[in-house]
Amino acid sequence: MAVRARTGLVLLAICGAVLGWELVLGAGLTIAAPGMSEFGLYAIDKLGFALAFAGFLTARHLWRRCGFAGGLPSAALPLLWPLWLIAALSGIQGFADQDPARIAGWFAISAAVGFGEEGVFRGLIIAVLGEDRPRRAVALSSLLFGALHLAGLLAPVDYRYILVQAVAAGSLGLVLGCTRLLAGSLWPGIVAHTMLDFFGLAAAGGVADAMEFSEATAAVILSGALVSLAWGAVLWRRLPSD
Repeated sequence: MAVRARTGLVLLAICGAVLGWELVLGAGLTIAAPGMSEFGLYAIDKLGFALAFAGFLTARHLWRRCGFAGGLPSAALPLLWPLWLIAALSGIQGFADQDPARIAGWFAISAAVGFGEEGVFRGLIIAVLGEDRPRRAVALSSLLFGALHLAGLLAPVDYRYILVQAVAAGSLGLVLGCTRLLAGSLWPGIVAHTMLDFFGLAAAGGVADAMEFSEATAAVILSGALVSLAWGAVLWRRLPSD
């Protein structure tokens, strides 16, 4: 019971830190620099978090434990096919922003998001939950990943998009979590997550445009979530039973 309580407190602290970063930094930047562009705000937020998280991993000697030592096994990349498919569907739309520097900037931001979110949810949280119970660890990390996306309800974004996004995040999280354990490495998920976000942001031309709600968009996202959930269930069954 004491171990479960401690694990719960650690998970609460991790999620609280992630949520606190988004809320406090976002509010602080908005107040300190009200005229800053969306690109600038998002760059400071995501790149700053990635650097802070890397510092935390270094200070606590957690790189290996969180799955960063496994390299990039090519055999794991096909396991992430739902993410490649969604990224490709966004990529064929082309780039809304034609400035090479801005495109490179969105890629850097996407890489920071991929590193930070995979490192926290498929690295740190799975390590806390314990790889000796892989199915539980993946299921809970996926639920937390989806739930944290509900923080977007506090932003000036259509709540329907946030709800759809949370469902999709949880489903994709299942695929990413299973792949992380089956491959023994975070890097395939980081690469796939980076490309998914990059093509989504570059095709839309920014975060606000990417998060515009329409029934057609919701249908596409939920279809992708359903496919990801089904494939994630297949991968989940491949994990050793708890």
